[in-house]
Amino acid sequence: MWSDLSDVYYDMARYDDALSAITKACDLRPHNVSYFISKATIYENMDLQVEANEIYASMTDKYTDISIIDDIPTLLSLGFATNHLGQYERSILTYKRALELEPTNTSTMHQLAWAYMDYQAFDQAIATFERAIELVPEDSLNYVYLGDCYYQLDNFDEAIFKYKSALELEPESVLANLKLADCYEELGNYYLVTEYLNRHIQADPYDFYEYARLIRFYTDLKRYKRAFDTSQLLIEVNPNDPYAYELQANTLYLMDNMIELELALSKMYAHLSIKENFITSVNGLWITGSTIWLLSISINVLMSSPCLLKDTYHC
Repeated sequence: MWSDLSDVYYDMARYDDALSAITKACDLRPHNVSYFISKATIYENMDLQVEANEIYASMTDKYTDISIIDDIPTLLSLGFATNHLGQYERSILTYKRALELEPTNTSTMHQLAWAYMDYQAFDQAIATFERAIELVPEDSLNYVYLGDCYYQLDNFDEAIFKYKSALELEPESVLANLKLADCYEELGNYYLVTEYLNRHIQADPYDFYEYARLIRFYTDLKRYKRAFDTSQLLIEVNPNDPYAYELQANTLYLMDNMIELELALSKMYAHLSIKENFITSVNGLWITGSTIWLLSISINVLMSSPCLLKDTYHC
């Protein structure tokens, strides 16, 4: 019960409440390793790495002989903890022990393969992912993860082949489309980067970072209309984010559309805090040469907060 409640709070990013709930779960079941690993993960999200590492270390010190452990959740939690501490060989042995107990569990195979990758044992990682594909060939994630392995080896052609294999199974795969964009960026094929980023944001329309990335590639390719259209899509899904309007304003500046630029900047201004507004709007308008609009906004901001000039520039 407390563990489930902690998960709910964690998904809501209410980490203090999540920590309180999982601590109660740990107190009630002090031998449940997965509860303690969950607690460590919460600490990490609270930027309390020392506390998280203390838990990882205490769990791995408590269970030194994995050959006598028959509980798979315990083994998976220990594998995670040892990997997190950089004890890759021990992590690999722990995941192997879990596979001895459940040889066809592809999720455990993924964990083992990732541990191999962290240990720079890529041949073993590839063999493990390929074994997962043999067992469940219809799972697109198996191909994505194998592609990741080749990507880390800078074998982008093979990675592309694996990611496209994933798309054959799941055409709207968020991961596969995004990974293909990464590969083509490495290869310098920016037109294909934009193609796969477009597919990605169609599948995941709330990924602000990838919208911004797509707009950047369009502007690098001087496809300003496409950049503007993408910024408009971003504003439609995230109308209260000032940086969406900033991206659009940058595009309008490159299009030499000063009237629409000032409108975009005014909308950005409306959604920024006073101090953010003063710094961001003034800098942007200075670059564009919109001196009348620059003066107007500067006066407006400073009248709203007379001490802002001193706070911002320490004068």
